[in-house]
Amino acid sequence: MAFYLRKGFNFGPIRINLSKSGLGVSAGVKGARLGVNSRGQSYVHGGRHGLYYRKNLGTINPQNKNSNPTNNKASLTEDEEIFTDTGLTYLPRSIEKPIVTIPPLFVKVGNTKLVLGIVLILIALFISDISIKIGLGLLGASLVFWNQQAKNKSKKFHQTAALLLKLEPEQQNSQNWQAHAHNLTTAEQERLAIHCASAWLEKQIQEGSILEIDHIKSFLPVASTLLDKMIISLYKDAVETVLADHQLTEEEEALISEMEKKWKIAPPIVQEEKKLIEKFRQIRNMQFTPLLAIGQNDSGDQIYFESEGRLLHLRVLDSWQQNRVRYKNMGYKLDMEGKLSISDKAFGITEGRNTRFYPNSQIEDIFLSAEYGVVEIFLKNRKSPVIISSPTLFEFSGILNKVIES
Repeated sequence: MAFYLRKGFNFGPIRINLSKSGLGVSAGVKGARLGVNSRGQSYVHGGRHGLYYRKNLGTINPQNKNSNPTNNKASLTEDEEIFTDTGLTYLPRSIEKPIVTIPPLFVKVGNTKLVLGIVLILIALFISDISIKIGLGLLGASLVFWNQQAKNKSKKFHQTAALLLKLEPEQQNSQNWQAHAHNLTTAEQERLAIHCASAWLEKQIQEGSILEIDHIKSFLPVASTLLDKMIISLYKDAVETVLADHQLTEEEEALISEMEKKWKIAPPIVQEEKKLIEKFRQIRNMQFTPLLAIGQNDSGDQIYFESEGRLLHLRVLDSWQQNRVRYKNMGYKLDMEGKLSISDKAFGITEGRNTRFYPNSQIEDIFLSAEYGVVEIFLKNRKSPVIISSPTLFEFSGILNKVIES
């Protein structure tokens, strides 16, 4: 999940960022993102848990509207990057999201019996033996009838599923389930119940109306272990979603707490997610509290942050070309490891007698990625960002943003 420490506006799945370097737009769903950054470069990004994918689609340059189309085609790059965790970042540790396998809701009714039935009827027309003619004709008619019955049954199942899957939270009760599903077979009820549970829980999150999970368990024929996995997966998705929109509001925090209580999320899982939520809460609160200095350096500058950390750079670990596409295996490498600090003039790192500091006045953008475990600081007249990782990454990002705003 990414957290842009700069002004931005959300329009559903679309994010517009305003920064000193320009305007950036991105859109997509959890796990995948399509966007154009403030420097005009378009990209596709996706991935989780140490392996990430990024494809640079090219650069949008409005000044080249009248340029030769052949040159435009040549300038479009199609590098594909695979990001690998090299173990140098302070990644947040959390319990893995369970894998939930849901069987297909609808079973396709084929036309094999229909075709076979028609063939048998046609063959019967050309047979002179009456007994065989009648036998083949009856068998063919039976197959055609069975096929039509299966299609009618499938149609009724589709209609029932459509009604149940769209129920609002206040309608998700045993009365509505029995009213619509009582004519289904046991196998059909079990298959539909799994999809109803998933759709209903998602609907509760969307509407902000969380129901007691025991209420749903009391009448939906879903295996308890599967439902528990589904709940954990949706809970983790919800936490990621409220944090990935770049702000954590009090309303979102209340919704997560209500899910934990009514869905009876296991305490170890809650505690892991609470750690991440608490970090975003600190950043939120930091924007509304005065910035306090913790000391001065030898030059008399006010010091606002000190902690251990690493200065990294992103490099190509491996590359290959296939089908006219250049693939790059990317990973972080260590430049320096020591004490990070932020003053009212600069930020940087000290390792023994070696220091590397960057003026705050040169900062254009700050990009915090909790999933990568790094913060990227974009500077004026510098192509690549300064990449920092630290156990106190959220605090570092929040204070640096507060300092440059001040």
